[in-house]
Amino acid sequence: AGHFEDVGAVDPRLAMDAPIAWDRRLDVWRPTERLARLLLRSMYQTAHSGAHSGVALLFDMNELFEGYVASIARSCLRPLGFRVLAQRPRLNLAVDAASGRGAFMTKPDLYLTRGDEVIVLDTKWKRIDPGRPNADVAQADAYQMHGYAAVYGAQSTVLLYPYMSELMAKPGLLAAWSFTGSNGSLKVAAIDVASRSGTERNVLAAVAEALTR
Repeated sequence: AGHFEDVGAVDPRLAMDAPIAWDRRLDVWRPTERLARLLLRSMYQTAHSGAHSGVALLFDMNELFEGYVASIARSCLRPLGFRVLAQRPRLNLAVDAASGRGAFMTKPDLYLTRGDEVIVLDTKWKRIDPGRPNADVAQADAYQMHGYAAVYGAQSTVLLYPYMSELMAKPGLLAAWSFTGSNGSLKVAAIDVASRSGTERNVLAAVAEALTR
């Protein structure tokens, strides 16, 4: 409201007819201007073809899923005694032999600790089929979690995916492996992002509790 304090109300028809002198400074507002014209004309977008261009609002689902899981982790795991860090600590995978400077910085989605237990959790907005070999986990993702286990001394690492009813019997732990040559492990779990009953919080809490037993 403060930004528009000096802007007066205008009849929509006059606003539609008012010329806009476009220049490079205003180009960033062109999509907003197109959307405003659609709304002022009461024209609502559909999935059908037509003569008018529309405006799409896209989200990076990897970042959205990561932020969603971090939010519910704070609310449901902290009361259970877990320390919850998102996108940190950022330790290095290696040290330059000549200079001693760190190299290949790591950035886990979630770093959970309680007592001596360390859990590193990484979210993956991917479709996986637990019935396929290796639970359909990409080899690069498994390598990533092995690196986290080594760098952070994590007893458990978790790849967390969205639950899909057509591929999974229920949310929760789906698969588990022990890393060769270490005490660390890799778990695969899923939570139901479409849940409206808060079960995703219970699932995440149950997964964390199971890993510290």
